Amino acid sequence: MNTSPRDMPASGSESRAETVQLTAAGPFSFGETMAYLTRSPHECTYAVIDGRIRKLLETEQETVLVEIGEGEDGAALSIRWLDSPPRSRAGRDAVVRYVREWLDLDTDMTPFYRMAESDTLLGGSVRDHFGLRLAGIPDLFEALCWAVIGQQINLTFAYMLKKRLVETFGRSMTFAGKRYWLFPRPEEIAATDVADWRKLQFTGKKAEYMIGIARLMESGALSKEQLLAAAQPGANPPFKQRSSGCGRSAASGHGRLTTC
Repeated sequence: MNTSPRDMPASGSESRAETVQLTAAGPFSFGETMAYLTRSPHECTYAVIDGRIRKLLETEQETVLVEIGEGEDGAALSIRWLDSPPRSRAGRDAVVRYVREWLDLDTDMTPFYRMAESDTLLGGSVRDHFGLRLAGIPDLFEALCWAVIGQQINLTFAYMLKKRLVETFGRSMTFAGKRYWLFPRPEEIAATDVADWRKLQFTGKKAEYMIGIARLMESGALSKEQLLAAAQPGANPPFKQRSSGCGRSAASGHGRLTTC
C-alpha cells in the first residue's frame, strides 16, 4: 500500500467485538443525533456506515478507530473498537470522555423538557426532536477553525473548505478499504503559509486567522483549560471578555465547546 507521510498504518480487519456501553443523563435519541450529524455529505472527520458513526480519535498515547452505535439494554450509546482497542486504560478513558463530551451525554435535559413541554413556542419542537442533544466539538483548535471557516459563506461551501483543509494538512488511516481522517494539529497548521491556503480557495484573512490561532496554541498562549477557567465565576474579567469572542465557539460551565 502506498502511503503519504501523514498516513498511519492501515488495517482490513473488522473482527474486534469488544464494546463499551455509555449512558446519558436524561432523555437521549440516537436517531435525532444522527440526523444532525449527517446534515452534510461533505463531513470528513467521521463517516456514517450502516447507521453507525466511525471516527478516528487520537489520545496522548495512540490513535484508535471507533464505531459508535445505538446502545444496548437501556444504554444511550455503544462504542466498538475497530482495528484494535486502546493499549491502556488511560487511552480507553480518553476515548470515552471524548465521545461523552462530543455527543453531550452528561447534560441532564429533564428540567428543560419539563419547562418546554407546555411552552407555546418550544412545545412542538421538543416533541418533534425529543432526545436531541447539543453535539459539540471537544477539540478547541478544530472548534475555533470551524468558526473561522464558516464566516460569511454558506454551510455547503464551509464543509467543502473544511474537507480540503483536513485532506491537505491532516493525517489518515485506511481501514477495510476506507480512509479516515484526523483534524490537523495546531503545530501542523502553524508551519503553513497563507499561499498554501489560497490554493484551497481560502481567503487570505481566514488563512491568517487560523495560522495565528495555531501558533497561539502551539506556544501555549491559548488553551482549552484557560478558556474553561475563564468561564468560571470570579474569572479575570479582561481574559473572560476575550474568551467570549471566539466566533460561536465557547467554553461552557459544563466544559463543552460548541460551534454552529
